[in-house]
Amino acid sequence: MKRILLFLMLTLSLAYMYAQNNTAFVWGNIVDETDKHPVVQATIQLLSSTDKKLIDGTISDAKGAYKIAFKNSRALKKSLKLLFFKY
Repeated sequence: MKRILLFLMLTLSLAYMYAQNNTAFVWGNIVDETDKHPVVQATIQLLSSTDKKLIDGTISDAKGAYKIAFKNSRALKKSLKLLFFKY
């Protein structure tokens, strides 16, 4: 029984580690070019470069920082789109 339990725990942990290796991240900070202040509440979209479909997106925080996690596919080219409306 102990061997089966150990085998299951090892198998599940290896599967978890494999799943983690397939995740990629894009992160950064958005700063206003003129006054060097962080851009808050900007929308960042990760798009497929071929068909412009949305893969994932997020909003920058109070420090202008953002992070997007996505399933990595080297065959798919990606681009970032930044949207910020100022009034």
